Amino acid sequence: MNELIHLCDGVVSMLKPGSFFAFETNSDEQSKFLVHYIETKKQGSFSKVKTVSDFAGIQRFITRFGGR
Repeated sequence: MNELIHLCDGVVSMLKPGSFFAFETNSDEQSKFLVHYIETKKQGSFSKVKTVSDFAGIQRFITRFGGR
């Protein structure tokens, strides 16, 4: 999980405004935690944050637009 948080923190400075970013998590639980983290700790840095389920119905992917 620390690696995914590090990725969330670092990607803010690398994205151009309006750019798209997606990554894969390990489970529903990780996806929910990271969406909450992004919406509370990185508030205003990203827009349209959402989870996308895999074919088994597990919320595994997080997509978002962002950048400063």
